[in-house]
Amino acid sequence: ALWHIAQTSGPRREACVAPTAVRLSAHGVLRTKDVDDARASVAASLAPHRLTLLGDVTQFSALHNAAPIGRVSLHYIDYGAEVEVAVDGMDFQLVQIPLAGVTTIRTAGRNLVVTPRCAAVTQIGESLRMHYPAGNPRLMVRVAASLLRDRVEVARQCGVSVAPGSPGVAGVLDLSQGPGRTWRGLLDVALADIEAGNGLSSAPLVAQ
Repeated sequence: ALWHIAQTSGPRREACVAPTAVRLSAHGVLRTKDVDDARASVAASLAPHRLTLLGDVTQFSALHNAAPIGRVSLHYIDYGAEVEVAVDGMDFQLVQIPLAGVTTIRTAGRNLVVTPRCAAVTQIGESLRMHYPAGNPRLMVRVAASLLRDRVEVARQCGVSVAPGSPGVAGVLDLSQGPGRTWRGLLDVALADIEAGNGLSSAPLVAQ
């Protein structure tokens, strides 16, 4: 479960050392240089938000790829330029993994600094201010609230005690070791399956 995460402000900043490949390239949703179009596309797939350009406006070039797997959806988003995204709350859990650069997320009076070695896990209903510099493409995992409730109930029936995260609290999940590394490995398997096409993720029963 994603609730068992270290409550920390995140690791120190790390430099991006190499370009990263675009993920989910066969599942394009939008490619645009128009800020309003980018805002509308991401809002339709994730949540209404405010998108503010902070850097060189000529660098803005939004790319949004997305693939649903039942009540989970995977998203690749890159704005090309430095931006800030503010959202007043989401009715799902969101996991964000920078594939390059450093993402900073402010929530509940705390700053979460996230690099490719970790993931930001934000809880349902949180208000967020997210800073994405240029060269900061991200992989995002949207998890429906109903799926979380179902999995918690299954865990309880199996005798496993699962304590949901407190409202308004965000955390950083270390992807380099322990449960975080295992979870990232499973995510990579799902990504490879989706990108290959005609795999397990395309079967309705598996997607559920």
